[in-house]
Amino acid sequence: MAVRRIWHAQDILAEIRKSGTTLAALSRQNGFSSRSLNSALTKRWPRGNAIIASHLGATRHQIWPHWFGPNDELLPLIKRVPSRKAA
Repeated sequence: MAVRRIWHAQDILAEIRKSGTTLAALSRQNGFSSRSLNSALTKRWPRGNAIIASHLGATRHQIWPHWFGPNDELLPLIKRVPSRKAA
């Protein structure tokens, strides 16, 4: 079984810069304000995540396997239970 690696936001930005553009330019090319796609680096935004993944020639699952399944479907959020500290 292959290890699923979540891309770090800085790795994504570096790959976008290597492709000859910036995240701001990619945002504007897709009809958004220049900072709109920034949130897609750290938050589930299927449309924004798809724009970034498509530009990088990858699937959303390859970049964010904790948010998108192998068929690029949106995975349910895992509800986190707050931990209790010992008194």
